[in-house]
Amino acid sequence: MDVSVAFYESLFGVSFTSKSPHWSQFAVGDLTIGLHPRYSPHPGTGGWVLGIAVESVTEWITKLEAARIDRSDIDRLPDGTQMVSFADPDGNRWQVIQPG
Repeated sequence: MDVSVAFYESLFGVSFTSKSPHWSQFAVGDLTIGLHPRYSPHPGTGGWVLGIAVESVTEWITKLEAARIDRSDIDRLPDGTQMVSFADPDGNRWQVIQPG
């Protein structure tokens, strides 16, 4: 949990309102996001990806590279949208999306 908390504090600049080995949480506006370990394996592959809209994918690439976080290449859609994917220390997938 400590590695994940440090990841989110460093990359997103959030402050955690609660930290423990089993539950840690931070707020984004009126939304509270909680982190907890997986309690049982889920069969199959895939899952969800949390996407956030950003003003500049290029700035996020710089931020990810500075933090030595592996990322995908930029996906470019016909409408000009650009996306980059990465994962947190627990393997949860994220995308930063710059709308076209």
